[in-house]
Amino acid sequence: MRSRHAVRTALVAVVAPLALVAAGLATPATAAVTTGDIKGVVTFDGAPVDFAKVQLFRSIDRDPTDELRYDRIKTFNTSSSGRFSFSGLKLERDRKNGFDIYRYRVVVTDRSGHAAKTFREVKPRTGRTVTRNVTLHPGATITGSVARSDGGSPAELTVQLLDSSRETINPDHYPALSTTVAADGSFRIAGVDPITYDHLSVSGGPYVTQCLDPVGNTLVDCTSQPGQYVPLAPRETRVVPALTVSKLKPPTSTLRGRITDPSGRPLKGIKAELRLLGRTTTKESTLTRSSGRFTLPGTSSGTYIVRVTDPQGRWKGQYLGGATASAAQSVVVTGGTDVSGLDLRLTSRASVRAAR
Repeated sequence: MRSRHAVRTALVAVVAPLALVAAGLATPATAAVTTGDIKGVVTFDGAPVDFAKVQLFRSIDRDPTDELRYDRIKTFNTSSSGRFSFSGLKLERDRKNGFDIYRYRVVVTDRSGHAAKTFREVKPRTGRTVTRNVTLHPGATITGSVARSDGGSPAELTVQLLDSSRETINPDHYPALSTTVAADGSFRIAGVDPITYDHLSVSGGPYVTQCLDPVGNTLVDCTSQPGQYVPLAPRETRVVPALTVSKLKPPTSTLRGRITDPSGRPLKGIKAELRLLGRTTTKESTLTRSSGRFTLPGTSSGTYIVRVTDPQGRWKGQYLGGATASAAQSVVVTGGTDVSGLDLRLTSRASVRAAR
């Protein structure tokens, strides 16, 4: 016969591991939220940068499969000694997947335009102040003037450098690569990274986008050819000879229609989509106004079909001229000639179900 003490010991031996397992299962997947501080000094050419703009960006990453998007949360102007600091930064770690949920970057802009905009990853630590100094590197400048062949004001034109390798998910982290042309035709893009750009383009107003031909110093159609590359060196100021935009955009048309119910009552908020014939992707779309009317301006020449749907799901979607794309009426658009009368009457989904 086993003693009462032996039975109790056996029970403890079984229960204890179970308790440990239960405790492990109860362990949270993430660590508790804590805080930390960061500080640093911004320098350029070995000297501190006074009144540099230091912006703090944060990404909250709870899904390791998502791309990291950073939002600006704080801005600090450096002191005369180039110093900056940020405090009370939230920290939390995903223990299960082994990564930091809160991630931080500082983005530094030299307001003089001599240095290129720079960003750095920063990793605060719980209850500590982490030092993360930032050294700026020399930027480049490109400047020049643009005129319009029709004599109009160039102020609505835009000059842009294209860098196809540039990350686009966080554009605030990089130097600005475009500028609006001034009323006198001058433009200047400063503090850009000294690299080779795909091209420099001019666009806006009634003109198509054209690119600089560095050999002839004229504006030509944009291509991906190396002949349109624009290399910039550190501290270089590239002065582009005077340019003139002259190639006009092809004329476009405006399409108009009206959507009603079977009784002729206008329907508001109905989506009208324009698709090129034989394509499934939408080229343009708009919603009807309270009058039931819709307008699709700036449509280039081509053959299209019009598809109408109700985002609220109350009215049955259809095409102009038929219920399916194959039965749809073609709309031929000739540049500069407007098209009207694209009217449809939609059937209620409730009445369709009742008929069945």
